[in-house]
Amino acid sequence: MLTAVQLLLEDDRITLAATDRYRFAVRELTVQPTGTLPAMTPKTGKKKDKPADGAVLIPAKFLAEATRAMTGEHPVAIGWSDGQLTLTTAGSSIGTRLLDGNFPRHRGVFPTPADAELTVTVPTNEALAALTRVALVASDKTPVRLTVTDDGGQLLLEAGHGDDAHAVDRIPCNTIGHLDGGTIAFNPGYLADALKAVAAPEARLHATSATKPALLTGHSGDLADTDYQHLLMPIRLNG
Repeated sequence: MLTAVQLLLEDDRITLAATDRYRFAVRELTVQPTGTLPAMTPKTGKKKDKPADGAVLIPAKFLAEATRAMTGEHPVAIGWSDGQLTLTTAGSSIGTRLLDGNFPRHRGVFPTPADAELTVTVPTNEALAALTRVALVASDKTPVRLTVTDDGGQLLLEAGHGDDAHAVDRIPCNTIGHLDGGTIAFNPGYLADALKAVAAPEARLHATSATKPALLTGHSGDLADTDYQHLLMPIRLNG
């Protein structure tokens, strides 16, 4: 399951979801479905159950390789039957065997923006650039710490401390609410991956606490881009 991307078809919407236990990414797309879904066994909670109707598990490595091979702007047809999936586009067709297993639920489990104690909106590119700079002194064991200034107008990104290498950067932000403790920390690589996947000029971080999963979404003008959601597990800080 951790090596797969779940594809769920519902009417004219496809939902792609993937997780590695520390983060969970979900992307929704509008499609033009044709044909009918194959009949599958309803879920009963047993380990060997098949996925629900319209849901399949695709090897993530296959999707990554297929994405690199199918370059350019053109429609891609996705079809599956009898445990096989095929991606077809102009002049090429790539197939793979589907995986078996149960994929964790995200609907009803993800926190919603309304659940957040603190919502921070930042320019996506500026946030990624600042993160790249401070991450030069960070590692998996030295996370990047995010702190909103007292006036709520800037987000501080900080890595390292004490006698170690230390880096601090700041970017403009808009904030709603307040987070107990004031600081939340993340694996810099995971946070960078999440920001790179936001296809919007602004990114919004919705945090409920410094120790519970935070939700990252896109934001454009007055509209929230909820088609992409990225759940990140913070790193607990000592002291």
